[in-house]
Amino acid sequence: MRRQSRALDTAAYLDIRHRLAESLRRVREASAPETADLEWIELVNLLEGISGLYMDKRLGGVAAPAVKSELIGAIHAIESAAVAKDRMAKALSPASPFAALKWFRGKYQAEIARYASAF
Repeated sequence: MRRQSRALDTAAYLDIRHRLAESLRRVREASAPETADLEWIELVNLLEGISGLYMDKRLGGVAAPAVKSELIGAIHAIESAAVAKDRMAKALSPASPFAALKWFRGKYQAEIARYASAF
């Protein structure tokens, strides 16, 4: 049973990693403003969903720290670009519906800031 649980956690992590990478790529490559807006909304919704999974402790074993690292990396990648940083600030305003993402970003703000020095 434990082996199956670890396999499911690993599969969940790999799926999350793939989805984040693909979404970040689509945001970077979007050329038309309408497409860029749509890709941005999808990215923020994806980050919210993953943050919610992390916040609810639904990921176990090695998947939780790995997902945390992926989220920190993705948020740092977004906030390293001035335009994207402004969009992220607007998306996470006090009236924002993205509670889990706001929680994650607030809780790990120091680690997100340190992420740049690690790479």
